[in-house]
Amino acid sequence: MGLQKHFTKIKRASVVCTVSGGLDSAVAAAIIADAGFALYFIFFDYGQKTCKKELRCATALATYYRATLKVVEIGLFKNAIKCSMTEKRKLTTKYNEYVPNRNTILESQAVAYAEYLNAGAVCVGSSGGDIITPDNSLRFIYAMQSLVNIGT
Repeated sequence: MGLQKHFTKIKRASVVCTVSGGLDSAVAAAIIADAGFALYFIFFDYGQKTCKKELRCATALATYYRATLKVVEIGLFKNAIKCSMTEKRKLTTKYNEYVPNRNTILESQAVAYAEYLNAGAVCVGSSGGDIITPDNSLRFIYAMQSLVNIGT
C-alpha cells in the first residue's frame, strides 16, 4: 500500500487515532492497526446530536482493536456554538452545518494527548474534500501538520 512509506517516519510503537465512529476514522484506524502500531483512540463529545451513537461505534472500534479510548468533552462547542450538528432544532443550510474551527481544536487536543503518551503520530480519518467545512480540506490538513511540526 502507498501509505507504508510514511510509516517508516513513525519512530514510536503507538499512534493516537481520532475516532468519531464513522467510516473515515474506522478505515484510518484499520490501516494503522494493520501496520502494527498500538492504538490509542480519542473521541470528542462536543454536544453533537449523534454523540451517543458515535460513542457506541467508537467504543466498538476500541474493543475490536483493543485500543484505549479517551473521551474528551468540549464545553465550548456545547454552550457557545449554534449549528445544525449541536442544535436540537433542525438547521439545514451550509452556513450552519459548519462548527467553526472544530478540527483545529480537536486535532490540537489529540496532539497534546499523543505528546502525553509519547506516541509516534496522530491519525485523523478524513475525506479531505468537504467543501462546507474548510478545516476538513487537504489544504487544512497540510497546514495543521506544519503547525504540529513547529509546536512539538
